[in-house]
This record gives sequence, C-alpha cells and structure tokens, in this order.
Amino acid sequence: MYKSHKEIFRQDISLEETLRYVLSMEKEINDFFIRNEFDEIVFVACGSSYWLSLSAVETFSETIGIRCSAITSGDVVMNPDQYVNRYGKPLIIAPSRSGNTTETIKAIDFLKERYSCPVLAIVEYEDTKLGIRADLLLNIPWAKEISICQTRSFSNLYLVCILIPAILKNNQAFLSEIRQYINLFENLSGEAEKYIKNIFDKNDFEGLITLGNGKLFGLICEGAYITVEMAQAPAHFYYTLEFRHGPIVLLDETYLVVLCSMGNQDELEINLIKDIQAKGARVLCIADSDNIIQADFSLTIGKKVPQEITGLYISFVTQAIAYYKALALEVNPDVPRDLVQWIQI
Repeated sequence: MYKSHKEIFRQDISLEETLRYVLSMEKEINDFFIRNEFDEIVFVACGSSYWLSLSAVETFSETIGIRCSAITSGDVVMNPDQYVNRYGKPLIIAPSRSGNTTETIKAIDFLKERYSCPVLAIVEYEDTKLGIRADLLLNIPWAKEISICQTRSFSNLYLVCILIPAILKNNQAFLSEIRQYINLFENLSGEAEKYIKNIFDKNDFEGLITLGNGKLFGLICEGAYITVEMAQAPAHFYYTLEFRHGPIVLLDETYLVVLCSMGNQDELEINLIKDIQAKGARVLCIADSDNIIQADFSLTIGKKVPQEITGLYISFVTQAIAYYKALALEVNPDVPRDLVQWIQI
C-alpha cells in the first residue's frame, strides 16, 4: 500500500489534531488580530498554498467584513514595483507546507520591509525560515506527508484558514459542523474510495476538467493540479460558467468533468451538465447533499453543510481521483517524477 493512500483516505486523523491545536491557540489568535492595526488582509503563498488561499479569502471577507486578497509569492518577487504602493496597512497570512519556499520568503521580506506589516504564518515543518519571520506562528507538523504531493497537508492548511475567522467571530455553530465532518470522514472516505475505484475500473479517461466557483474555486484549481502532479496526467480548471466560453470545444468522450456544485440543483448547473454530456464527456458532481440526477456520477456528504466543509470534501475527493488515476497509469503516487516537496531557487 502506498503511503499516500493513508495520507488521503485517513486524513481525518490529522484534521482532528489540527482542530484541537487551533482551538488551543484561540487566545493567541484573537490577541494577534486585536493588537495589530490593519485595513486589509493579504494572503501570500505559492503552489498549492496559493490555491487554498483563493478560497480562504472568500471566507475571511464574508465572515469578518474586511477586504481580503491573495497574491502569489512569485509575482511579488518578479514584479516588486507593482506592490510598492498597492496596500495601506496590510496584515499578511502566509500558509506554507514547508515554510522554506524561496519565493515566499523573499516576498515576505519585501512586504515586511515596505509596510512593516504583521505576519501570521501557517507551516507544517519545524524550524522554518517563514516561522522565524512570523509575528504569530501556527505549526501543524503532523499534517505533512511522507510522500511528495500535497494531500492531507493541503486539507489541513485550508482547515486552519477557515477556522481562524470562525474563532474571531466565535462561530460555535461552524466549529460544530467541522467536528461533525471529521467524525463522519472515515465513512465518507470508505464510500468515496469504492465509488472512485469503480469509476476508473470501468472507464479510461484521458483528461480531467474541474469546475467550480465562489469559495470553491481555489479548491477546484488544486483539484486539477493534484492530478497533474500525482498522476502526471493532463488536467485543467475553470470557473463553472466560464467553461462554455471556449474550453468546452475541446471535450470528447475521453474527458471526465468534475463539477463542484453549489448544492442547490441550480438550473445553470443542470444545463451545463447537459451541454458537457452532448460533447461525449462524462460528469462527476460533488455536492453536500443534493444528488444531481443529470450527472453520470455523484458523490455527496449527505447533508447540508457550510460551503467550506463542502470544500474540504471536494479537496479529499479530487485527491482520491488523482490517486486512482495514478494507479491506472502505473505511476507511483508517492514519488511522481520530477517533483520535490518544496522549491528552492
């Protein structure tokens, strides 16, 4: 059994530990946001951490009512002049599995020097360069993988990012929903694994498309990326309704399209599914509770939940798809070629 199998299909073990840890840091988190003066929040990250940041900013903006954005560390490094006057009093949040990626360290150094801004770092390795630079460090070493690709580490970083605004607003209902999801995960995981394995046993899909929007968009971006990385297979991502604006012309029977549904049987989603199927492609719908009967395949949590929890489930399902696609292509999911755990330049 590959190491990445447990890292994906039993990620609830690390999620539970992360939940306990972040809740134990409630005072430190609240104090950090109280003592620092800021007028916006900027997520700074690269790779998978950037994609989860795109989703996290939507939760932060909605929950705490302040302007939030996400930027790639590499863009700051390559285009520093564009960031000299961009912000007023930013507070930086920097999620990073390794805490040592060169672009992120350089971007943080530039922004701290320019704006004297506070930095909250979320990392999974210990004694990191990013941790040294942080004004508040959240360290979750149990979440990092032995294998190369980000799977449970991605889910855990995203979990931290959605827990922070819940703590700031004392949203006990949301925290309860998170606990329930983690408790349900082992069953959800077992059911999803059988379902996805069966899909790949009976179908030979060459390409993958992931579709989503709103709080789910960054997560579906990573859903495509993990297939590229782990399975070494072509995959692309698009906003749900943008897919008709050109990319749909490439579809044929060799594609699996993963539609991350908003979970309300929306006519816009249903009509898009029909258009995709008319091109010969198959559709897997992931949602919280609504089983979109027009889809060829569907996986659901089984009840209505906040979109962030649907996002956690989507992250898991797309990781599982990447794993079984890798097996179908006889690629070692633990050590895909030409990949390392973090980038140094």
